[in-house]
Amino acid sequence: KLNCLSILLFEIQQLTKLSLKLVSKTITIIDKKLDIELNASKIFIDYRSQSKEAIFDLCDMNGRIRLSGTIIPNNKKEVDISRLKNGQYQVYVIDNGEIAKKLIRL
Repeated sequence: KLNCLSILLFEIQQLTKLSLKLVSKTITIIDKKLDIELNASKIFIDYRSQSKEAIFDLCDMNGRIRLSGTIIPNNKKEVDISRLKNGQYQVYVIDNGEIAKKLIRL
């Protein structure tokens, strides 16, 4: 399973034009497939894909996973964020070698 640290390391390498191989597979970051709706105590993750299931991680800006779970693509996933402190977080959806990410502010 990927974690936020491995994703952040990948992004650093991506910026320096290096390719990262993980389990003999190149990871692709895609933002177009991911939409996030935000209200006071919940976020709704809408991820579009042909796969049956994906994993989401909500990470703080230090790379620590604060919330994690599974998501069924093409269905909005409701996530309770009422226990999170205000600040910036990254939402990652990991799906068969693709990573979709969005920055959110609470």
